[in-house]
Amino acid sequence: MSSSTPFTSGGGGDAPIQLIHSNRGTNIYRHGNVGYKVLMCPEEDCQLPAAATAAAPVSEQQILKLVREQTISRYLPHGCNKRRVVDVKGFKGNPSLYFEWVEGDSLKHWMDERQLQGDVKGGGGTQAQDVMEQRLKVAMSITKTLDEFHYGGVACNFLSLDHIILQWTGNDIDRRYCSASLINLSRAVVFAELSEKDAKEAIRKDLNELGLILGALFSGESDVSSDVERRLSDDVLSDFDEANNDDECDHQPSKRGKQRTLGDGLPTYLSSMISAMVGDDTAEVSELYDNASDVLKDLQVAAKNAGLCLIPVPVAKERDRASLVMSNTFYGRRNEVALLTRSLQTVAVLGKPNVAVISGRGGAGKTALVNQIKKPLEDINGRFIQVKFDLNTQPDTVLFSALDSFIEEISDDEEGLELQRIKKSLGSEISVVANSMPNIAKLIDKSSSRFAATAEVSTIHQHEQMKCALCKFIGSIATRKNPIVLFLDDLHWADKTSLDVIQRITVSPDISHCFFLSCYRDNDFALAKPVESMLDGIQSQDVPIIKVPLGRLEIDYTHEFISETLCLPPNLKSMKQLANAVHHKTGGLILYIKNFMYELCEE
Repeated sequence: MSSSTPFTSGGGGDAPIQLIHSNRGTNIYRHGNVGYKVLMCPEEDCQLPAAATAAAPVSEQQILKLVREQTISRYLPHGCNKRRVVDVKGFKGNPSLYFEWVEGDSLKHWMDERQLQGDVKGGGGTQAQDVMEQRLKVAMSITKTLDEFHYGGVACNFLSLDHIILQWTGNDIDRRYCSASLINLSRAVVFAELSEKDAKEAIRKDLNELGLILGALFSGESDVSSDVERRLSDDVLSDFDEANNDDECDHQPSKRGKQRTLGDGLPTYLSSMISAMVGDDTAEVSELYDNASDVLKDLQVAAKNAGLCLIPVPVAKERDRASLVMSNTFYGRRNEVALLTRSLQTVAVLGKPNVAVISGRGGAGKTALVNQIKKPLEDINGRFIQVKFDLNTQPDTVLFSALDSFIEEISDDEEGLELQRIKKSLGSEISVVANSMPNIAKLIDKSSSRFAATAEVSTIHQHEQMKCALCKFIGSIATRKNPIVLFLDDLHWADKTSLDVIQRITVSPDISHCFFLSCYRDNDFALAKPVESMLDGIQSQDVPIIKVPLGRLEIDYTHEFISETLCLPPNLKSMKQLANAVHHKTGGLILYIKNFMYELCEE
């Protein structure tokens, strides 16, 4: 039975005191910012009129529980979102717990008000995702508070929808911050008073109830499992819903029957989390969460990747490569990315060309690393020219082909200023590269006698003339306004002639505002030796080289990649075990990791 009848405090003048809730021997009152949890005999009138002064018969054990709540409240850190107990003393002659009132809605009331169960489980789309994101904020706030309890050395030992009070701050609905307070300390236990085994069991019990709470939250159902409901109905000291005056919080034991599997219909990411908290009769301890901190981290991952984690993943009848979507996120290599970015900024600001070489095994992610500087390059109006050597292309044509493609891209300039600058820079040597770069040939006035004279010379393909012409060409397109990144990919496939040309342009004094970036495999001595000889030649001319060796991907990033690929929480023990196995099997090489995941999917 619940009521909200005000009456006057015998010792507090005319200040009204509100009866908020009454439930089998416990009344909850509010007087401004102070709450009173009053122990009464079940037969006593719950209104507790002002004329009543005789103490109701209450057992010593019940009084000790009030004192225990006060002890727990003071034991927890001050900043913890808990019930802040002020004192234990009499209220109208009855034993009472005085505490600071927590404003807000109980989780049960908040869920009942929204009535969005159908929106969460049915359809999908933007509205359903928005609902899930809002509930995710609530889930993180509850888990954060439970983690604070555990960090403070206390297990709540009794979670329910009615005893979690939500407080929202901020006006923007999308940016509102949610905090959650756990207000029932009647069964809380201190780890220091328990054995190590019992302390772990207390944490496990909290995580089990947290899983039930989050399962109810995400599915939109305010009725949690029958086990929790039975505990609520058996708790003679339960004090429900401080925040809502009209809530009927008397819970009857749930009828046993066929129970729906918690997490059904939810996104795979969330249902996996809930299963790892709640477990079942067949669940191994090694498959369950150990602590609330890992749960909170996985919820935070879901918040950052809502589009991936909060959308139900369709179950394919037959798994194949097409059904496994690899993440495009770049994992790890933060120091290497920072080094390349700083080098690019040096080129752009000071104009002095830089040379960087990335070495590593095939599949280590060398090209993917280089791609990380494309955005910073774009931000400074830079240009990216990729020269990719391979076995199927004649090496001495690759560089010219890439540069010629660049000419084609800039030929749309209506005023043609850049093309005119290139033509002026090359001068009479424009004909030297004209045969190898068709778009350069378009800049030549073929009717002039000058072209006819130089064209005959250009057919000789004198090596030094070609090097000189390329230096002038690159010098003309790399400017302060538009710095250049010349990416020489798979340099180990380049022939000696190409390497000679690359060495010449790298050390050329005619070139500024250019970042020479190369990649090659260093695990094959025969392929790597010519490249390393060229690098020695560059350094012998006092040109510093930034060397970036790439080894295996760190295991934490392998873990993150597999988690996002499978849409599963990264802190699940089974995820960590899988990541360890894949990392060991593939040597931590990202290309091999992806191929291995495809093979697992197909099998």
